[in-house]
Amino acid sequence: MCAVSRDLLKEMGPSDGSPNHSILSVDALWYLNETIEYQANMVKRNTITLVKQLTAKATTDGRWGNSAAQGMV
Repeated sequence: MCAVSRDLLKEMGPSDGSPNHSILSVDALWYLNETIEYQANMVKRNTITLVKQLTAKATTDGRWGNSAAQGMV
């Protein structure tokens, strides 16, 4: 996980050529980053679970060749 701290966001400040203000506060940017990371981890976990379930079903049904999991593993 690549967590970004509020302090790091404050230290970084605006990049060259950008205005000295942001539409979002540092706290809002930090919260947005944390939310995106959380959602990405949930998608990853759900995808892994789905692939495991599809693989298990395909192998127990003996339909590996016709399974939706075939291209996912």
